Amino acid sequence: MNERWNVAGLLSAAFAASLCCTLPLAAAGLGLGAASLASAFVPWRPLLIVVVAAFLGKGFYDAYKPLPACGEDCPPKSRRGARIGMWLSAAVALSLLGVPYVTGSAARSTPPDGALVYHVEGMTCAGCEASVEQAIRSVKGVKSVDASFKDSRAVVELDPKAGRPEDILAAIEKSGYRARSE
Repeated sequence: MNERWNVAGLLSAAFAASLCCTLPLAAAGLGLGAASLASAFVPWRPLLIVVVAAFLGKGFYDAYKPLPACGEDCPPKSRRGARIGMWLSAAVALSLLGVPYVTGSAARSTPPDGALVYHVEGMTCAGCEASVEQAIRSVKGVKSVDASFKDSRAVVELDPKAGRPEDILAAIEKSGYRARSE
């Protein structure tokens, strides 16, 4: 029973630590607009990583600690199942923690002529990119948008007859990030 609670805590903390990146990707994939909520999880990520490490340590300790001697009357207990479960849980947890580092975008080319470039603060993963891109696409007149968390910028092609650059800044700010024109 103790192992189940340990695994549940481990996976819950790892999932929560990855929400800043997985929630916006899932929301964008489903066409939902509430992905900016995920930026609220970013400040909690370091603490959640420590919680995951604590659950990993406790789980592996429990799985590998010596069993008390029970005498000649009882057969020895096997912890093989608990050890396998702990290794599988550790793999899943580490995979979830790696989401922000694996979902990075490809290298960006130079912006096209006439494109607007915005410096966006607070993007930490591809999920953040998806949130910013979705917010910018909601502005009238946007032809294309390309956000990069690695470069902390968003490149936008805007039809000046249909939209205004101030509207793009407002959309980025509304999605939970700080931005300024470059």
